[in-house]
This record gives sequence, structure tokens and C-alpha cells, in this order.
Amino acid sequence: MINADKFREYFDKDLSYAAIGRIMGHSKASVSQYAKKHGFKREYRVQATCLGCGSVFTKQAKSTQSYCAHSCYLKYLSNERSSYNKTDHAKSIRTHQRRAWKTICRVMGVSKDPAWVNHHLDGDVTNDEASNLFVFWTHSLHLKFHHRLRVDNRVKPSVKHGFYVG
Repeated sequence: MINADKFREYFDKDLSYAAIGRIMGHSKASVSQYAKKHGFKREYRVQATCLGCGSVFTKQAKSTQSYCAHSCYLKYLSNERSSYNKTDHAKSIRTHQRRAWKTICRVMGVSKDPAWVNHHLDGDVTNDEASNLFVFWTHSLHLKFHHRLRVDNRVKPSVKHGFYVG
């Protein structure tokens, strides 16, 4: 038989039915049946505020849902995209790449190979010092490096895949 006071104590501590069962020497199923029979109910839904329109909506307690409807999410995306000027961003990146290539060609005394990809070791595209530049032999090797970098941010480029400028 399940002790009602002890059950209430564990239930109020938000223990799972399996944990309550282990503590009290019962199965999860018997604890669940007891809770159902005596009107104990867990609340798995919570109130949240939509980031798109500000209305209050109900969601699962552990959900990461941030919008009341898909239309609010799409509206948010369209607003984000309109404030982001892709053309200016691309021009900025190309400018930094050109400056980096000028440094590489000047320091190494070579002309740029179309397959080569430059990489800023410190991640700062404005830092075009030779000691901050690495050249990958191919775009594929550069992408693989960035994939490894996401897994382990201490990884360094390998001379098998390119060369250090400075």
C-alpha cells in the first residue's frame, strides 16, 4: 500500500513516478495508477509569449517553441532579412579577401592560384598580417577545417592542407 503523505511529499518535489516507486518500493505503474486514482496531475503545458506578435500562447513545458503560429515565425524571418544587407556584407568580405591576397602574394612572392583559399587564423578578417594568414590548397580542405574547428576550437591548420604565410 502506498503511503499518501509520503507520496504527496515526493510528488510535490516533482520526482518522476519511477523515482517515487524506487523510493517507496513500488513499480512505476502502481505509482502512476495511484496518482491517477487519487487525482494527482502533472502540468506539462506552460504559458509563453510569442516573439512575433506578443500574444500569449500555451506550449509544452520543455518545448523551445517561441512563436504562436508559423505565420509569426515567417514574419520574423522576413523582418530579419530586410534589415540584413547581403550585398554590403559580400562586398566587405571580398574586400578583405583581396587585401589578404595582396599580403600573401607580396610576402611569399607568388601569384594567386584560383584553387587556393586564404584563412585568417585569429578569425579577424581585418587582420591581414602575414603571421595571421594560412592558405588552403582547396575550398574543400578549408570547409573541412572549419567543420573540425566547430568540434574542437583548439585545432590548427595542417601543412598537409596548405601553408602558413608568415
